[in-house]
Amino acid sequence: MNVSISIAVLLTCYNRKEKTISCLDALFKNIIPDGCSLNVFLVDDGSTDGTEDAVRNAYPQINIIKGDGSLFWNGGMRVAFEAAIKNGFDYYLWLNDDTMLNKGAVSNMLSAVGKHKGKGFIVKFIIVPLLPPPPNVIEVSPAKGVYVDFFYTEIIGQSYLLWGGFENKEIEHALENVAEGDVVFDIGANVGLYSAVFAEKVGETGRVIAIEPFSENVKRLKANMKKNSFFNVTSYECALSDTAGVVTLFMASDSAYLSLNQPIGDKGRNERVSVDAFLLDDIWDREGNPDVSFIKLDVEGAEEKVLTGGGRCIAQCNPMIQLECFDTTALEGIINVLGQHGYTCIKPDGFKQFDWVFVQEK
Repeated sequence: MNVSISIAVLLTCYNRKEKTISCLDALFKNIIPDGCSLNVFLVDDGSTDGTEDAVRNAYPQINIIKGDGSLFWNGGMRVAFEAAIKNGFDYYLWLNDDTMLNKGAVSNMLSAVGKHKGKGFIVKFIIVPLLPPPPNVIEVSPAKGVYVDFFYTEIIGQSYLLWGGFENKEIEHALENVAEGDVVFDIGANVGLYSAVFAEKVGETGRVIAIEPFSENVKRLKANMKKNSFFNVTSYECALSDTAGVVTLFMASDSAYLSLNQPIGDKGRNERVSVDAFLLDDIWDREGNPDVSFIKLDVEGAEEKVLTGGGRCIAQCNPMIQLECFDTTALEGIINVLGQHGYTCIKPDGFKQFDWVFVQEK
């Protein structure tokens, strides 16, 4: 069967001439469908072992992009992708230079893509296995002058690596509605993406109160705040709910999906831990009942309970509330809880399907 398929193959190398050549040998020995083309974009990040000349001699058709030794794997792959994407290829194959593909690998991947269409399949089964494992991190910049470290294997790290951002419109909206000197709650703070953005915006006269139940995430959040010299962030290692006590936190394959509810699909793991839970009003009391202007809420299904436990804070401060909710029934519950305080639900332009903003009706 004749097909017309163009594949861009992206690699980055540094002083691994033999491995790089072996990788390319295996790639070009692949049995591919008629009409399928492999177009290689190789970033040589300043190799001094003759890699560039060896590749040119063996495979003169390859697009070689020179680096200066400062790109490393992440930067090199970004440069290769930026060069390739201008040509509008059908597929993009990220390949490590120490990976030896078997002769049927490309055909098998094309066959699998035909059965499981969508970029999600490509990312999960082809790209993610090639990413550097923890503790390797990618430094992302969600706002000017703000830098946060994520693992490559985490959804937020992958989003910045592959698409150049994460919840860009949501972050933009939050920044538009937070001012210098404000007090902000970041509930479900993870490792501090929003906390860092808020900390920069509210400045030294403002405060960010970050709530995160998982101890490892809290450690990384604190490290990210220290990395930016943000000293206006107070972190609490706890969950929030509608009653205080000890609750079960279900672990997940990605630290962004930890939940008081069992994670759905392949995000879940057969592991759980016990954590302390408080009311939002409890934390607000501990902080001296400040005038909270904005609440960002991302707690994987526990939103209604969190808001129920923050009734006094919400009633007195009337903060704008930006949250994520995947379930229609759960969203109705949130609308009912906040409706008692005079809130209405809106969806700003560009927001993702499950992201919402609640504001007080005037």
